[in-house]
Amino acid sequence: MKKIISLLVLTVFTTCLVSAKPKTSERALWRSAKKFAKELTVDGWKTNSSKGLREAIYEHYLALNDEKNRELVASVEGNVNVKTVNAAKQWAHNNAVTTYAQTAATFVKGRIASEISGGLKDNPALDIFYAAYENLVSKDISGELTPSISIYREGKKGNIEYRIYYLVNEEKASESRIRAMKNALIEFC
Repeated sequence: MKKIISLLVLTVFTTCLVSAKPKTSERALWRSAKKFAKELTVDGWKTNSSKGLREAIYEHYLALNDEKNRELVASVEGNVNVKTVNAAKQWAHNNAVTTYAQTAATFVKGRIASEISGGLKDNPALDIFYAAYENLVSKDISGELTPSISIYREGKKGNIEYRIYYLVNEEKASESRIRAMKNALIEFC
């Protein structure tokens, strides 16, 4: 009976140890996260997250390993005069949404320009369509941006510099872009 119990305890303990070891690729991610966190810390960046910067970066890297996710970085840095972290966070979020919407509109504009030949691609009506599409994408994509890492530091002029690393689920973002395209076509036609 003692042998069975000790064998069972040994099996459970061994299983816990084996599952606690990260895989080789996860170890490489952990090392990368540790190195990046050290670089950010040396540059004066801090996180207001409950978990440490290294752990947040590691989880971000793990999420980026999923083929559905891609990274979008938004920042408020330089000569921007933002005095509070919350204002900087909102500004960075708006920058991310605008950047994503402009990229989507540029992609659509390029696709339409490659399909249409002649002077029709310089039509001002198409510019209105592109603007409507960009506006609808920016409204719809905001909910699809998942903040992963938020870091901040005090700037040289007493302002706050803020950076957010977002995860964008491309499947959901694609659905948002399709909805925006349909709505833009309804508005345009």
